[in-house]
Amino acid sequence: MSRRPSSIDHPSYTHAAIDLARPGFLADRIPELVGGLLDEPGLSRLALVNNAADPGLLGQLAQVDAEAMGRVRAVNVAAPVWLMGWILAAELEISPGFDGDVTILSYGPGPVDTPMQAAARSTPTDRFPLLEIFREWASDGHLMAPSVPAAEIAAYLEDDEYPRFHECRSGEVHKPRPAS
Repeated sequence: MSRRPSSIDHPSYTHAAIDLARPGFLADRIPELVGGLLDEPGLSRLALVNNAADPGLLGQLAQVDAEAMGRVRAVNVAAPVWLMGWILAAELEISPGFDGDVTILSYGPGPVDTPMQAAARSTPTDRFPLLEIFREWASDGHLMAPSVPAAEIAAYLEDDEYPRFHECRSGEVHKPRPAS
């Protein structure tokens, strides 16, 4: 799901256009758009990969638009928490014996070359004092292509050998740590 159209063309991919800044809309539309997928024969795993973020609060707090605060909170906090709850409830629906045991990946890829990075680099210096760091990452080649974290996350989702909570950075996702 994304607020933008997707270029993914694959028979196993279903796209849902959703604006996470509208929590009421999200709660109404997710069951309608995604709920039918739960009836797919052979479905044995659900995954939520959340990469949504709203950089609307870049800059000094005194300069942040009050309206933007609500949007940022909805996208960065409310929607991901709601989606996690929905995924857990959906897992209960497809797996009657589900005991609530879930696997969580906390993945920090580092700076990725995304539209949000470009937006940060185009923010005026007086509004965003850390601007130079973002520009240096881009000019020095420190931004990774989005395909790198996408491939690592896909590999994680396809493997059952990870501990229940796995925290890693880019390049570590293929090296599961022993469960403690």
